[in-house]
Amino acid sequence: MNVLLWGALPYVAFAWTDAIGVTAHTYHLSSLYGGTLAGAVALTGIALRSTGGAPGPRSSAPPPPATR
Repeated sequence: MNVLLWGALPYVAFAWTDAIGVTAHTYHLSSLYGGTLAGAVALTGIALRSTGGAPGPRSSAPPPPATR
């Protein structure tokens, strides 16, 4: 039995997608769009974390008292 430690995942994925009838072109397009979406969500999260949150109305109420 041939076992590859690195690089075996694409062969498994293609075997699975071939088994259910998904073409290589469709597989690559779905991974392209999925990766683009994941990257956009990650960059949005980084931007929100670095700017202090999503823009919106701020409360004028004083902060709660500190506890000891």
